[in-house]
Amino acid sequence: MSILQILHTTNFDEEMDRLRMESFPGVYKRSTSLEEFDSRSWFPLIYIDNELAAYGRLTPGPSSVFEVWTQGKAEIPTGTDVVDLGRCMVSPKFRGHDLFQVVCLEAFLVASKLGYRQIVGAVIPGRRVAAVLYGLGFRNSGVAVEAIEPNKTVLIQPLVISISGNVEHWIDLKMQILSEIRKKGFEIADEGDRLY
Repeated sequence: MSILQILHTTNFDEEMDRLRMESFPGVYKRSTSLEEFDSRSWFPLIYIDNELAAYGRLTPGPSSVFEVWTQGKAEIPTGTDVVDLGRCMVSPKFRGHDLFQVVCLEAFLVASKLGYRQIVGAVIPGRRVAAVLYGLGFRNSGVAVEAIEPNKTVLIQPLVISISGNVEHWIDLKMQILSEIRKKGFEIADEGDRLY
């Protein structure tokens, strides 16, 4: 039986770097995808049998990811009570198990525990993950704008979700998804209450 482990860290490591470069291809100026935000972010992680399967990044404001990447043009909330969720990815090897949703839900719950009021996200219009993000409760925040990421420039639709009133729903949804994953033969080790 495979073991799916959920945990959090504030340390960006080589395995995370490799998966990010694979998931977000482009021209990196250095041989790493390390960004200015990584040293001040939280990362919800999913491992399957000790191999990194998925993760995302929560970066607090002000001067958060989407504010910086859009040069202030995104119509998004900013400040110390807002956190950005981005760089969510699933290794191609582990796709098809709803891990993207689990990473997002875990990030929502971390943001709640850390006392944030709102979460800002973004999606490239037309991408398949847009339906997932809207299904989790994200809503458009303003219009689509150009974002200058470290490895490329893209058009993004900023998103926002409020934490207030959603936590119980997120916990229930996470438990439902994990229950379905268990049915596929996975043992779940949810260490999401601990920060590494």
